[in-house]
This record gives sequence, C-alpha cells and structure tokens, in this order.
Amino acid sequence: MIKRRAFTLIELLVVIAIIAILAAILFPVFARAREAARATSCRSNLKQMGNAWLMYAQDYDETILRSAVCGESSLLATGYTSGNSGCGGGAFYHLWQHQLHPYMKNVGIMDCPSGGRESSKYYGQYIGGGRYGYNSIVQGSALASWTRPAETMVFADL
Repeated sequence: MIKRRAFTLIELLVVIAIIAILAAILFPVFARAREAARATSCRSNLKQMGNAWLMYAQDYDETILRSAVCGESSLLATGYTSGNSGCGGGAFYHLWQHQLHPYMKNVGIMDCPSGGRESSKYYGQYIGGGRYGYNSIVQGSALASWTRPAETMVFADL
C-alpha cells in the first residue's frame, strides 16, 4: 500500500500568499510598461502631425497653416458649420486639424492613447476635440522667416 501525501491547508495558503505578493509586485511594473508604450504612440503621432504640417507648408509656398480659417464647403471634405458669425452665411469654419487631415489620412493620429478620451469622429472624419495643441503664434508665417526653428514648438501633447 502506497501512502500519498497531500497538501495541507497551510501549505496551500502559503502558495496563494506567495502568488499574491508576486502579483502585487508585478502589476505596477506592467502598468508602467503599458503607459510607456502609450507615450511612445503619442510621440509617434506628434511626428506624423509634424510631417503633415511640413507637407501642407510645401503645398502652400512654405506658408504655415492657420489655427482656423473660414472657407467654402468645397475647401475640405471635413468642414462643418460652426455657427461662427465671423464666417458669414454658408461658410465653414475649418480648424487646423481639418486643414491637416488630407495630409494624414488617418484620424487616429489625433488621439493620444494616454489622453483618456478619443477625438470626436463622424463617419471616419476628424471634426475636432483631440489631445494635441497647435502653437497659433506661428500661424500664417513663412518658414523662411523663422530665425530659430529648432527651438520653436509647433505641436504639443495636452
């Protein structure tokens, strides 16, 4: 007759306690790693917005886009009626995001995963509300007029 030794209740509780301690140590490490990955995604989005911004400037004789413009509905497919009286009847109010949209082709770029909320989307087109800001001080200027471009911030993660 073979005698089998089973786990006692105390041994089982010790194993469970060890697992709980290891989990308590590792979960914050995983959370930091996940946040680092999200921050990397946000930096990538900023780079892509910068590339789109430069493409826009090249298409418009090296003139920087404005933070908002009024135009006809044919100006951009992403335009919407803002009710802004400065635009006049029938005109559309286009934010900088609308102006960059044709150069990005992906509204997901406007969403920073660390931000905690998504931008407003309507049928796959960006209509405002993202997690990035645009330096409106540089708007409408020519790239050649910049004296210290490496020290000038254009986009920022909010």
